[in-house]
Amino acid sequence: MATYYDFKTNSDLKTDGFTTVQKKRPRRRSDDTIEVSKKVNIPAKGPETETRNTYDVLQDQIINEDKLTPIPPPKIPPIMLKRIAEYPVLLKRINTVKKIKCTAKESGELVKLFVETPDNVRDLTKYLDELNLEYFQIDSDPIKPIKVVVKGLGINADMEEMKIELTQLGYSVHKINQFKKFRTKEPINVYQIQLLKTPNVQEIYQLTELMYMRISVEKFINKTVRQCYKCQTWRHTASNCKLKPKYVVCAGPHESKECPNKKVESDEQKIPVKCANCDGPHTASYKGCPKYPRIDKKITPGNSYTSILKGNGKQTTPSSKQPNPSPKVGHQAYNSTRAPPTRENEGQPGMFTNTPFPPIDGGLQGIMQLLTELGKMLNRINIPVLLQKISNGTPALDIIFYVIESLRGPSPSST
Repeated sequence: MATYYDFKTNSDLKTDGFTTVQKKRPRRRSDDTIEVSKKVNIPAKGPETETRNTYDVLQDQIINEDKLTPIPPPKIPPIMLKRIAEYPVLLKRINTVKKIKCTAKESGELVKLFVETPDNVRDLTKYLDELNLEYFQIDSDPIKPIKVVVKGLGINADMEEMKIELTQLGYSVHKINQFKKFRTKEPINVYQIQLLKTPNVQEIYQLTELMYMRISVEKFINKTVRQCYKCQTWRHTASNCKLKPKYVVCAGPHESKECPNKKVESDEQKIPVKCANCDGPHTASYKGCPKYPRIDKKITPGNSYTSILKGNGKQTTPSSKQPNPSPKVGHQAYNSTRAPPTRENEGQPGMFTNTPFPPIDGGLQGIMQLLTELGKMLNRINIPVLLQKISNGTPALDIIFYVIESLRGPSPSST
């Protein structure tokens, strides 16, 4: 006969250190009141723990607020409004009715609207949206990093490890990008590193080793201009653009996904390629477009092409190193012993005279004068007659004689 044990009352049962799990209490609702039946035992106060503040000494110092350098407010970029005929009336309404302090400046087909605070930017853009006006905003980056180019690392270099090592050197790394080839999109061993401003950020240009590799660090120079994918104009992005859309290929008033060329089966039915900026037979992203913005290159005064032609180039100083003049031999020595030109033969250069040909002075002005004189000579030739002789198959020697006779002019009358 089987024996049954009562686990709650049987004292002979060995628990082996196990305890019985009691039934959980039901969960209370949030609106039920909880009755506290037991008092909370608050321990007696012991000795207070002494704490130290290393900045206590600053409390006794007197700070001269006049010598503090004020933090300049962030520069708010202007709102670029597409010019309308009644924009002066709009500007007055913005200041008087909407109570937004706003000033304007014309810039080609656009009008720059300047405000003072970010709240004014939000209020002004909201008002322009209500009027369905076209405008765009220039991206404002409050944290403008310093961009450098690092050359010498491998193509497969670990950018995360690069960031860790630069952080250990005391630089604050914002972002790391690897350059790629324009056509094939293949990565190259050139990296762009964006650093936040720190006290030692200018020391990055003296860095010669990184990740056990010899490197060179240069300043990043942007050679491209940012273009909007919506309106195809430049220096802003599509996220902040409220201008009418234009497609990059056909310049139609639609976005890329709505282009009718994507639904056409034959090439004959496709809309021809047209630039949205100059109406030329190319895409709007073509860098050879006449309206593509050019990056201004700084020209050192005195080193431009025009100044060199005019003879205003930089002159060498006496302290600069000059090569030793070589001894004159042959015809150079003979020319050096010739007499300088005199007033009698100054205007008569020739092969058999002792006077060399005078140098052409005047630079660009002299060249322009020469072209003017050549134009006067060509006016003596009867161009229609010359073209008729060429089309009729006149021998080349006769054509040359005709040109020479025309340039020579009428012969003097005999007396």
